[in-house]
Amino acid sequence: LHRRHQAGAIELSAVGDRYAPMLEEASRLLHVLGGIADMPRFDTPEAMAAGERLDGVVIASRTDDHARDTLAFTTRGVRVPIEKPLASMIEEAAALSAQLGEPGRRLVQVGFQRHYDEAGRAALAWVRAGRLGHLQQSHHVLQDKNPTPAGYQSCGITADMAIHLVYEGMSVHGFELPASVQALRFLAPHYDDRAAEGANVVHAFCTWRDGSIAHLWGCRI
Repeated sequence: LHRRHQAGAIELSAVGDRYAPMLEEASRLLHVLGGIADMPRFDTPEAMAAGERLDGVVIASRTDDHARDTLAFTTRGVRVPIEKPLASMIEEAAALSAQLGEPGRRLVQVGFQRHYDEAGRAALAWVRAGRLGHLQQSHHVLQDKNPTPAGYQSCGITADMAIHLVYEGMSVHGFELPASVQALRFLAPHYDDRAAEGANVVHAFCTWRDGSIAHLWGCRI
């Protein structure tokens, strides 16, 4: 965002966080990067939404705060790209989706970096162009080399890591929802389960109506 601001593509106009040390660190970083005058700082999304004229807001708060933070802006017509996951539980995500309004009029995008990187875009182009032939199976891997940090909030490794891979698998299948999903998780040794996820390796399998499958492999070690 800072680079895009420097290039004149956007205008950074506010920063906020309900956790004071994080807000201080963000402000310090902006000062170090330079090129931005002191901007307003907010400790609640409601105050930011009411106090600034905003076109869009990037939300990267804790998962438990996603719904509140999102609605604070979308109710004022502000566009929101938000980090995954949308919510901790399916019921919470469904409730938030209902509050956001009719499909096609919603102002929220759940971010997923792989869908936009150069290699991912090239692979998707090959699939769409038929260069790979009839798709029978795809494999999607996400590996962290370290355990989660202390204080990390997770609703479990399957939901937390596999959401990246499910999104990627769906992108290969034109964002069609899979017909079935199966998942297994494991706790390999020599691992500090700081987030109490109960596992550090997850394998999931998605099957689509045409019989094609996606193997998803997430790992914290």
